[in-house]
Amino acid sequence: MRPHPPAGWQPTRLPLALRTKRVIELALDRAQSLRLSSTPMAESAQIAPEHLLLEMLDEAKESGGLATYILKDELAIDLVQLAQQLEVAIVKDRP
Repeated sequence: MRPHPPAGWQPTRLPLALRTKRVIELALDRAQSLRLSSTPMAESAQIAPEHLLLEMLDEAKESGGLATYILKDELAIDLVQLAQQLEVAIVKDRP
């Protein structure tokens, strides 16, 4: 059985890397713009994994990070084709 943490204890919050924060913010913007274009009275948008991946791929165009290196060089994934497939999938899933 796992022991309970002491009363009032909070886990340490690790700061996000600037690139990570930027990708999350851009993914939220993308999710909101897609939601607004599909629903006139949109209240809020949720970031889906495909939004994060698309923004990560867009960020890689400027300067790739470890994740895009792994996708491209280690797994031999065509990043442009992956982005195109994600765009198509997002449009299909819209209400």
